[in-house]
Amino acid sequence: MLKTKLNLDIIFTKIANYKISNLLTKRVQRTKSQAFSPSSRHFSLRHHAFSWVGALVILAHLWISQSVEAKELTNRLGIGQRYDWGVEGLPQLAAVYHPLSDLAVTSAVGVDTQDANSRFAVNVGARKIIFKEPNLNFYVGGNIGLINFEESGTKNAGYEMAALFGAEFFIPGLDSLGFSFDAGVGIVSASKVRFKTIADNPLRAAMVFYF
Repeated sequence: MLKTKLNLDIIFTKIANYKISNLLTKRVQRTKSQAFSPSSRHFSLRHHAFSWVGALVILAHLWISQSVEAKELTNRLGIGQRYDWGVEGLPQLAAVYHPLSDLAVTSAVGVDTQDANSRFAVNVGARKIIFKEPNLNFYVGGNIGLINFEESGTKNAGYEMAALFGAEFFIPGLDSLGFSFDAGVGIVSASKVRFKTIADNPLRAAMVFYF
């Protein structure tokens, strides 16, 4: 009797395990079919679309924030140094004034009274800021000035004129100190007329402190 009861328990256990196994198999198959159904694919596409829209919104917010936080220089005067491009290697005292947020007036003067190699240059110019970053301003402009230099005992006098583009950048934490690089084309007229390209390197960067 006991043996018959044990055999029945084993049979019922196997039947229960079989039914549970079939139920789990059907549930897994149903889940897989739903995962690859058109409605689930539609949900996945919508999820990716919302992700892209969210990323674009974040990028737009960052770009607008950077535009708002662009360096403000209106009515500020900068004093510093630069090198004259017409008289090679002549250091100058420079000034930059911003009457408007996107417009600057520049001036510079340099002199060296070395015997048989004296040099002098003074110029004025203007800059138009065309693109602003939080710590960087891109501009176009130009300058014109008078030059006087001596070569092998012969003195030469004339003018210099240039069309320029460049950038002025500020190191974060040093908001009043600006470094600028210029490039462009220029004309030097003294003993003869000379056309030349202009390009500053990091060692010739202009440095200006804004008050």
